[in-house]
Amino acid sequence: MDAKKKGADFQAKGTNPLPGSRIGAIAKIKSYIERKRREQKLEAPEERSARVTATATRWIAWFTFAMFITSLLSWWEIHSGSEDTHKLAEATVASSRAWVAPQQMLLTSSVEAGLPIKYQVRLFNPGKEPALCIVWALKTYGVSYIADGDGGKAEEGKNEMCANLNPTPERGTVLYPNGPMNFWLPLDIPDTSDNRALLESVQKRQKSLVIDGCFAYVTATQKHTSAFRFFLRDVAGPSFVADKQGNQVPAWNFNLALDGNAAD
Repeated sequence: MDAKKKGADFQAKGTNPLPGSRIGAIAKIKSYIERKRREQKLEAPEERSARVTATATRWIAWFTFAMFITSLLSWWEIHSGSEDTHKLAEATVASSRAWVAPQQMLLTSSVEAGLPIKYQVRLFNPGKEPALCIVWALKTYGVSYIADGDGGKAEEGKNEMCANLNPTPERGTVLYPNGPMNFWLPLDIPDTSDNRALLESVQKRQKSLVIDGCFAYVTATQKHTSAFRFFLRDVAGPSFVADKQGNQVPAWNFNLALDGNAAD
């Protein structure tokens, strides 16, 4: 086969840079554009004005929709950010505000000596500002005997002592942030017929003595409460014994119950 024939065959069999389907699609697009140009040249003035108006209306609609989506995304970002900021502010306030914690309850008179039974509550403020107008309410009652090792669950349900307990500037005391001094609140179980019957049951190990209480106070911003529940943990022998120096100290101690405690 001579060189001219080989060249002719190569030209006839040459490879197209684009597949036939793509060439056809491009041809259709060109044809559509040319047809639209011809139609636009033949348009009457009112038709051209209507076409321009319709095109502008479509662009305005798309622009308005895009602005709406952008605004919606911006609102969501701001809303999410404000929630995070609010939570951060709450955490910052909680870490520095006053907290009244009934840290310990101590028996200061023997059960065997009878009523009134005296005891003290140690209050603790781990915050960074004073707790103001502190008021309190307490209730003493008996429950089925809590044996040693039962865990101290009084099973008396919710502690209701915070209800209707409202601190005001005219009453209450102030508890400053924790310092070198301890704050002990002296209290007692009064001599009543109900308490005498309860005390007798406690000494016979038929019932356990439980004290529900609540401290209400205010900080610089709002009211707060601390509800607590202690029970008297007895041991074999008298409620008071002599230490090495001969001083009478409690052998029976108040333990924090597993329920009835809350703080806000």
